[in-house]
Amino acid sequence: MKTVAVGLSEKEAFALSLLLRKLQPEGAFVAQSLGAATQGGDLYVIDADAWVHEHGVEQATAHLRGLLQGRPVVLLMAPHVPDSTEQAQADAQKAAWTAQGWVVLRRPFRAEAMRQALDAAAAHAASAPADHVATPDDGGHSAAQAQAQAHSDAPATAPLPFDTTASQRSRTSAFFSSAFFATTVQGPASQPAPAGGAGFPPPEITNAQLSLGEFTASLATSPSAECRHFLGALAQRLAQPGPFEMSFTMINGLVFDANQGWVASNTPMSVLRMVARSRSLGAHVKIVDLDADAEARRRAEQRGMTAYPLGAMLHALARVADCQLPVTAS
Repeated sequence: MKTVAVGLSEKEAFALSLLLRKLQPEGAFVAQSLGAATQGGDLYVIDADAWVHEHGVEQATAHLRGLLQGRPVVLLMAPHVPDSTEQAQADAQKAAWTAQGWVVLRRPFRAEAMRQALDAAAAHAASAPADHVATPDDGGHSAAQAQAQAHSDAPATAPLPFDTTASQRSRTSAFFSSAFFATTVQGPASQPAPAGGAGFPPPEITNAQLSLGEFTASLATSPSAECRHFLGALAQRLAQPGPFEMSFTMINGLVFDANQGWVASNTPMSVLRMVARSRSLGAHVKIVDLDADAEARRRAEQRGMTAYPLGAMLHALARVADCQLPVTAS
């Protein structure tokens, strides 16, 4: 099973990949922007609001039909809005997409709601004729889809962790429930996941560097217990011989070679910060030892990673943890 996410934010794509990693351990996952040529997949998760903004209200459904060709999809829509006219338009659009046989999920939602939506989309595709694309005239509903639609319209059970006003203006979305990450990796949670510095831009990788010793010493000054725990474990592994890969999801990770003094990454610093500041997410990071420097470089190239000096990455990670940096840091 190959799932293709289209138009989702970094955080949404990362959270979805974590969920799919549990539901489909052998499956493939690809996340891409709206502007890129969409890859073929078995199931799609698409930011419907961003899709309409990109293609226009009149052409959005036709473009979706052309992309999907009868394959299952979960369309993510913004929450209910106070403006009655806008809400009526959104409800009409949702009804039209539902009539196509597509599953629509309103934000915010927990991991369980997304799981049900994915199951409903797959169930509907399995029950429909292989050469049939549902149209508004034939309905295209399945019992599983109807259940997911009812669930998607249920009132939100957790507040939004992001600035929804900015997201609605740009029509790019970040409307996961604040409990999404906790419910994804641990099951139902009574407390929201840590915010992880939400609202502040993540640090960039610069020319400033820390040695491993300086990095390790600075971690004691981090105000975040989660960062001290996660980055402390990384520092311990870096002190051991041999290159290794740190894997977050099917697509995100880093390759470290402390002996050669480099690290390669295809993971945004915003994701690194999110993982470092969440004990539950950090517990699901996988460490895989690599045999030699040549294997490490091949692995980094295969995953399309960018190489950096190890010291520069350590300096950025220390800033992720809000550590007090040594004055002599180069």
